Amino acid sequence: MDILYFIGYDIDESLPWHSTVSRTRQLYPATVFESLFDKVFSMCVDKGMVSGHTQALDSAPIKANASMESLELKKPFQSIKNHFENVDAENQQ
Repeated sequence: MDILYFIGYDIDESLPWHSTVSRTRQLYPATVFESLFDKVFSMCVDKGMVSGHTQALDSAPIKANASMESLELKKPFQSIKNHFENVDAENQQ
């Protein structure tokens, strides 16, 4: 229900097909998606939605097999720019 409300769909409308984003990405240059990502991420930071204490993949929290006493803050191993370059290189193959 939250997703429907967020994207402005009525309760009886079906959601877009999962590959819509993937196919749309191929129609525009990577710079469009980089700027969109930067804008959305900045908005999330400004609203306090990003704190850097939880790591997630595909919106699924990943549990760590570690003791709470041994936790330490880790920085991303690569920049967003490097990530997009790697994704573009993989898509070229």
